[in-house]
Amino acid sequence: MHRSSSAPRRVPMFGVADRRARYTEREAAYAVILDADRRAAVVHGRTGLFLPGGGIEVDESPEEALLRESLEECGRPLEIIAAIGRAIQYCHGEKGPFRAQHRFFEARFQGPATQQGEYQSSWVHIDEAYRWFRYESHVWAVRKLLARSKP
Repeated sequence: MHRSSSAPRRVPMFGVADRRARYTEREAAYAVILDADRRAAVVHGRTGLFLPGGGIEVDESPEEALLRESLEECGRPLEIIAAIGRAIQYCHGEKGPFRAQHRFFEARFQGPATQQGEYQSSWVHIDEAYRWFRYESHVWAVRKLLARSKP
């Protein structure tokens, strides 16, 4: 059977889903920001490394959420360049299990910090940081952008 190029693509899934668990649905948007050395900007959370970004609030687009979250977490404004893709991540947080719809965007910081961020941020090479990322979907998004933008 020939598969049409307009056929929907499967959304990659990460984490382990427990069929007995009741998952809360959450939507989030994250930025993949690469520097000249092809390192990714990361936020140091209590449970590991994360890409800048976070939860999408009611009446907020993924892009609006990402711009807001970057200011809150890193203290830096963003410019969104392009969509990278989306993935589903099964998670187990303090409030129980949740199924996260992660949307990823290529972005760049717009100038220096304009305020104090909530978290420490830094630049890391994916080969060094992949084991410290909290979510596998974040590693997938960084690698997807790196593959797209090979020098």
